[in-house]
Amino acid sequence: MKQKILILVCFLFLYNCIGIAKPPEVLKTFKSISKEKKLRFEFTGFGFYNSEIALIRKKILEKGYSEDDQSNVLLEIILEEQEHKYFHRGLHALNFILSLFTLGIFPYHVRTEHKITYRIFEKMKSPEETSHKLVLDQWRGILLIPFTPFFWPSSAFEKSLINSIDTLEKTK
Repeated sequence: MKQKILILVCFLFLYNCIGIAKPPEVLKTFKSISKEKKLRFEFTGFGFYNSEIALIRKKILEKGYSEDDQSNVLLEIILEEQEHKYFHRGLHALNFILSLFTLGIFPYHVRTEHKITYRIFEKMKSPEETSHKLVLDQWRGILLIPFTPFFWPSSAFEKSLINSIDTLEKTK
């Protein structure tokens, strides 16, 4: 009986997080890349994001671009985690304390921000780049367990990356 209760408590503390992605904010844009040119991909800053690398590569190839490791056109995709600054640090600390003392009944909020940059290098041309800001709001708490399968943070982040690629297409 104690073992079942321990497993239930572990489940509640591990699977009580949801993520909600905001639409990517375009920080900087470049001109279009011809889909006839083959691209060579290089990923920077994706140390722990192997599935996201595969997803980005797949989505870009689905857009009609082709990949060639010997190509003169390099598409460098850079992911940087940004330090988020809370406007009301006191409220954020109060939110953490309330969540801690209510054992997760009062949800705790964390915001993560990433900047993704798509940089194009072509021979005899200066590099061009476009940057997008990706914001993911994460909520943790026991009351959020029913929503966890629908708003899992990694799937929300992947959706944000896909939206970034779609935005990349629209800005050209």
